[in-house]
Amino acid sequence: MTTLEISALFIAALLAGVINAVAGGGSFISFPALLFFNVPSMAANATNAVATWPGMMSSAWGYRKVLLKHRKGMLLIAVISMIGGATGALLVMHTPKAFFTLATPVFILIAFLFFAFGPRLAKRKQAQPASNPHASATEALCTEKRTILQLFASCYAGYFPSGGGMVLMALYNSFGIKDAQFINALKCMLGVTVSGAAVLTFVLSGQVYWPQAWIMIAGSLAGGFAGAQMAQRLNPVLLRHTMLVLGASITVYFFHKYYGPMLLA
Repeated sequence: MTTLEISALFIAALLAGVINAVAGGGSFISFPALLFFNVPSMAANATNAVATWPGMMSSAWGYRKVLLKHRKGMLLIAVISMIGGATGALLVMHTPKAFFTLATPVFILIAFLFFAFGPRLAKRKQAQPASNPHASATEALCTEKRTILQLFASCYAGYFPSGGGMVLMALYNSFGIKDAQFINALKCMLGVTVSGAAVLTFVLSGQVYWPQAWIMIAGSLAGGFAGAQMAQRLNPVLLRHTMLVLGASITVYFFHKYYGPMLLA
């Protein structure tokens, strides 16, 4: 690898770690960075999952006090997310590489749409009365319907970890939970469990590009811990708007890169 590639991947992972901890959407930085340096789509998906996982761990550790306040029901949520993450990763193993490569811009688009419209779903839910106003935040997540939704979302997050965090974030926003810090903490914790199951599968399958992964792990760890500390001081609205512009630009770029030559042929 060149000095430019090493520096770019480290900085991309550092920024992704900060963004994941503060607002979500860090994979809009780290995943395209791998694609930009010609890592194949399926390998980039696996490498990005491995690289960003330590950053999720450091972010979850930074939110440990928030998570400890909502212990009840957390084990069930974690188990569901691990099952879904492992299932999604196993599905990747049985997906033809050509199909995954061709579908990569679509996966990026799906992640962007969840990131963009998740808060609107939250506003609709918050306008409705709670089914059990005395239930804790985690107990409210453990209804039968929501458990099934979490399983499917975790499965998608395991299949495409580079966009899974945004899907999970949008899902929990749509449940109408008003504690933004808890949602962010839960997203970081589930990132550890969902991606952890997927990471193990990807490592055993031999799809990870380790030289790139180690560089990004270092950046992700630093960014994830720093992001958890900065989350209550940064302006999340400004960061989110910046990520919307960046996410839209990246989505358009990869649609043009992958599908442009096909349309012009």
